[in-house]
Amino acid sequence: MAMGTIPESLPPGPGWVVGEFIGYGDEDELASALSNLDQLEGVEEGLFELRMVPVLLEGGQTYAAWAYVFPVERLPRLEREAVELAEGDWAMYF
Repeated sequence: MAMGTIPESLPPGPGWVVGEFIGYGDEDELASALSNLDQLEGVEEGLFELRMVPVLLEGGQTYAAWAYVFPVERLPRLEREAVELAEGDWAMYF
């Protein structure tokens, strides 16, 4: 999805995930938060990669945001072991 382009169907749906959008006005605060999250998300171990992706907020605004993305080379294991969340929302599993 190009930045600023509203999709025909809004999430949840195929290819979308639900998440929390947290904005930071201070670059140092953002860097510190990402450093802490990198440890939780297993970036050094290759569990997830930090990437800039387009996000669509409930109000229809689009932004570029940092997100933790599953590396494509780990897909074979994911396909064998994962359970698909059709609604794309992990909240009910916490």
